Amino acid sequence: ERCDADVFVVLGVAHQGSQERFVLTRKDFTTPFGQVPTDQAFVDDLINTAGSRYLDDELTHRTEHSIEFQVVFLQQVLGPVRPFSIVPILVGSFHDLMRDGKDPIEDPAVARFVEALRAAEGRSKKRVAYVGGIDLAHVGPQFGDHSPISDETAQEVRSFDAALLDRAVQGDAKGWFERAAEVNDRYRVCGLAATYTMIHAMGPARGSLLRYDQAINAERTCGVTFASVAYEV
Repeated sequence: ERCDADVFVVLGVAHQGSQERFVLTRKDFTTPFGQVPTDQAFVDDLINTAGSRYLDDELTHRTEHSIEFQVVFLQQVLGPVRPFSIVPILVGSFHDLMRDGKDPIEDPAVARFVEALRAAEGRSKKRVAYVGGIDLAHVGPQFGDHSPISDETAQEVRSFDAALLDRAVQGDAKGWFERAAEVNDRYRVCGLAATYTMIHAMGPARGSLLRYDQAINAERTCGVTFASVAYEV
């Protein structure tokens, strides 16, 4: 509600496999609240700098939900107030970099895309904000664990998430990634790569943790954790 941005760069999770680490689209988004335009000039700037191959998997956006949810939220908050546009970016897995013990920004493809994103923001004549359409841990038999989620496991995940979110709040992309790598991403942090990319793209920023919670089903076979963090630059 306090943000005055005209353009929202929404980084979501590419749950499906993709050829590239990042997936762009020029398509607008339609929800029950109406249509939200994709900022064509911003996307074209990204493509001109980073390369058109990031459109190769454009249809991946058709079945992904992480950006769609954020668009609905933006419409609910800003729709009655002012028009806005989005830059939808799906982010694929960085787990190969985790296995290699690398900070993702050391990967040329990641560095090139982050630089292109920051350059496009700098050249845009509009006010730009970043939104991470992500969640945190995924635990329980539904995600491959052998046992139902005990109270001890829920607390263990809570402690892990607290340390992870502390890195995010401080704008520490490397620390965010390293915290998950320390446990070989055993809690399956869904938004690991998207959040890492967002923190780097925003540049120096300090966040505030607004809320953290855990959604665990009655059978305790499925648990997903999530949080809200607001940044000011």
